Amino acid sequence: MDLIVVRHADAEHETRPDFDRKLTLKGEKQSARIGKFLAALGVWPDRIITSPLVRARQTADLAAALLKPEKGVEVDERLACGMQPDDVYAMLHECDAGACVMIVGHEPDLSRLCSDITAMESSYCFEMKKASVARFELERPGRGGGMLCWLVPPKLHS
Repeated sequence: MDLIVVRHADAEHETRPDFDRKLTLKGEKQSARIGKFLAALGVWPDRIITSPLVRARQTADLAAALLKPEKGVEVDERLACGMQPDDVYAMLHECDAGACVMIVGHEPDLSRLCSDITAMESSYCFEMKKASVARFELERPGRGGGMLCWLVPPKLHS
């Protein structure tokens, strides 16, 4: 299984309740570039699953406009702020073993997940800046079950 991990793009700062914060114009451009970047690499997610928070949903929708996953964008509460690696592993167990799954979420949860997948002891081993994209090959969903293929900050997929 391939897992694409995306942190939501640039969003408004504290102008409304956290759940409702929208992408800025910069964030909208970053999100579209994520889709273009993945398409240029030939990475076509079978499923895109996002946090229910507005900024994450917008990031997923804008990337999906180019990637066109079969099921569209799926919202899953397990990817909301405070997500734990086991939440993602449970979600991935519901997917086909050979699928390419893209998830869109938040920090520090995603850094914790990336560290857990590779069995690193600290979430400080990874830094998922806004609009960063990482790709993992998973032998199995679970701690130490995968290998990092690449981690690309937004400046490199611009």
